[in-house]
Amino acid sequence: MAKPHYRLRADGSAILLRDGLQNALANLGTPRDKAFSATYGYRQRTQDELINAYRTAWLARKIVDIIPMDATRRWRAWQADSVEITDIEAEERRLGLQPKLRDGMISARLLGGSVIYIGTGDADVSQPLITDRIGKGGVRHLTVIGRDQISLGESDEDPESATFGKPAWYQVGAKGVRIHPSRVVDLRGASTPVGTMKFDPWGDSVLQPIFDAMTQADGTAANIATLTYEACVDVLRIPNLREMLLEQGGDSKLTSYLTTLAIAKGNNGMLVLDGGGAIPGSEKRDPGTEYDRKAIGFGGLGDIWDRMMQAVSGAADIPMTRLFGQSPGGLNASGESDLRNYYDRVQGMQELEIGPALATLDECLIRSALGGRPDDVHYNWRSLWQTTDKERAEVGKTTADIVSILAGANLFPVETLQAAAANAMVETGALPGLEAAIEEHGLVLEEDDGEDDEPQDDLSQRGAPTGGASFRGRQEEKAS
Repeated sequence: MAKPHYRLRADGSAILLRDGLQNALANLGTPRDKAFSATYGYRQRTQDELINAYRTAWLARKIVDIIPMDATRRWRAWQADSVEITDIEAEERRLGLQPKLRDGMISARLLGGSVIYIGTGDADVSQPLITDRIGKGGVRHLTVIGRDQISLGESDEDPESATFGKPAWYQVGAKGVRIHPSRVVDLRGASTPVGTMKFDPWGDSVLQPIFDAMTQADGTAANIATLTYEACVDVLRIPNLREMLLEQGGDSKLTSYLTTLAIAKGNNGMLVLDGGGAIPGSEKRDPGTEYDRKAIGFGGLGDIWDRMMQAVSGAADIPMTRLFGQSPGGLNASGESDLRNYYDRVQGMQELEIGPALATLDECLIRSALGGRPDDVHYNWRSLWQTTDKERAEVGKTTADIVSILAGANLFPVETLQAAAANAMVETGALPGLEAAIEEHGLVLEEDDGEDDEPQDDLSQRGAPTGGASFRGRQEEKAS
């Protein structure tokens, strides 16, 4: 299609140019082309429309809820000493971080934005939050605040500032309490173009660009459901119906007649009709009331609904197997690739959006849990892809083979391989109950005193360290 634009000449005058596909004989790219005037208009969906869709339409609710649920359900794996990990995870549970982050993301995706307030008990919350001052138990609570409950202050216009374009402060409550941006976890909806007239510092609802596709799918489903009530239409041909209606009281007689027929037939019963006969005083014969049924065909409606589901799934960027719970179609189709791509997308959101938004809160969380900030404490997002029992067994066998090969090559100390093997088996779930057994008994390496003639295991023959202390005990001794 031809795209009109103007180019300036050297003398300052403008000339109209068109680029793109154009064919005058086929009316392509010309004013006679029906698509020539097609353009995109912007209609801002009101909060009432968004909230009504979320509360009444299951499709809208699933589109909003699925990604926050998937982004938080497997959560994070902290990398630290076992005692530190236990304390940090206990602090997360005390503050309710995981469900509150999910609720904040849902609110942001529905209305365009929300924040999680970090409550530390400071008297003046308009001042920056200094994380180094957070002690053990310093984070008292976390509060999810919706977009309607908080207002944005003036934008930071300093291009040298790290917060350029972001609010210089937030304001909440009837008394207008100002909150410094460092005290909130800022969650945004779908981003809007920066620097444009329609830029929204909060962000758009994720339902904004897919609202039409969503309503068309819901409308198609509703129309298909309505057709089931008209699957069969009863047709009665009543002789002289026009004359009957023109007579005085004819309409009531007709209504009474049809009511009697409906009662006699019921839903699946027998329908008895007048078979006709001679008309008194006339040589003509009454043909009688004729009954017929017209059935509506539903062929092709399933294909239409499938196309609608595909359109909504593509617009929401959520695979049909996850959004609609539908089994994948096609020969040898398992839907595994679709789910993997979707999980990769959620992981990208975790690393590029959620992680940076939680950066300040995580620093406060570590200090509140441990009373300090060890340099080696960090976390990884757990994989969303969950393996089957068979896959875990195969991973466990592969791990055991690798450990056996490394032990035979004497490349690493036996104690190191033992710890690595135990961690791998626990993480992959190849040996259920192994972690509890280690907690109770530890990892014991028996000393070879040379008096026992029975053959020992390979690890003992290759120079296992002496003593009966467990690996966990040794680790604690080294840490101390």
